[in-house]
Amino acid sequence: MVMHAGNADGGGSCRADSTGYQPEAMRLMGSGRMRDAQKLLEGALRRFPGDVSLWLNLPAALLSLDGALRADPRNILALLMRAHILEAQGQTRQAARDIQRELAGARA
Repeated sequence: MVMHAGNADGGGSCRADSTGYQPEAMRLMGSGRMRDAQKLLEGALRRFPGDVSLWLNLPAALLSLDGALRADPRNILALLMRAHILEAQGQTRQAARDIQRELAGARA
């Protein structure tokens, strides 16, 4: 992984290539930091949209969220995160169903 101090807008560090995003995302998921892993992968995909290996890590996040929803089917955070990932993958109908589930759960 190639790191540079600072980026174009003067903020933190940026990566010159996509190497290293997946291990970091998996570490974050393994420590229960799903939102951070999701944000990391989404940022990497904005910079490297053609990197198939980055796209393939999003299902790992979905699997983790599916497990959380099996434990608590009405967990609003897990439903929202799952819908967001599905939408990013172009699965808008499934994302809409997740949002509807969330709204139905909020009313109950």
